[in-house]
Amino acid sequence: MNTPKAILFDLDGVLTDTSEYHYQAWKHLADDEGIGQRDSLLYLLKGRTVSEAQMQEMMDRKNRYYTES
Repeated sequence: MNTPKAILFDLDGVLTDTSEYHYQAWKHLADDEGIGQRDSLLYLLKGRTVSEAQMQEMMDRKNRYYTES
């Protein structure tokens, strides 16, 4: 019987793609804290001034990127 000499734990995505798990964890945290898509976009904009129409277009575009992937 072959006994393993080592076991690898890949928790940072180097050997396997863990991005989906990270996304789900961040989404869960945001849901827990009541942080919505708009709040996230405002954070990403870092104070950049955009119109309401631009905000909506960016949120819609983000959703398109998500559904297309």
